[in-house]
Amino acid sequence: MPLKVSEKGHLEALMKSFQNDAFVYGLPQSISTSETVFSMANMLQPFWALPLLGITKLRAKEILPYTLVFMFLGATIYVAGLLFF
Repeated sequence: MPLKVSEKGHLEALMKSFQNDAFVYGLPQSISTSETVFSMANMLQPFWALPLLGITKLRAKEILPYTLVFMFLGATIYVAGLLFF
């Protein structure tokens, strides 16, 4: 179904496209999911820890197990929230 832009503008056409049956979840759920994926990627690849590694003189392999534990814990809580709420 092609989008038709009305006199009210592009935003209305975009919102109508989100109301299509092809989208199972709405915009808030999609935004929440994408932010969760980004945060899990940051826990898996801790680029935020580069200054910490420089200050403490640690190696990445020494802190990676801790970030993986928190990643799995966060993923478990997120999936449980999706299943029960």
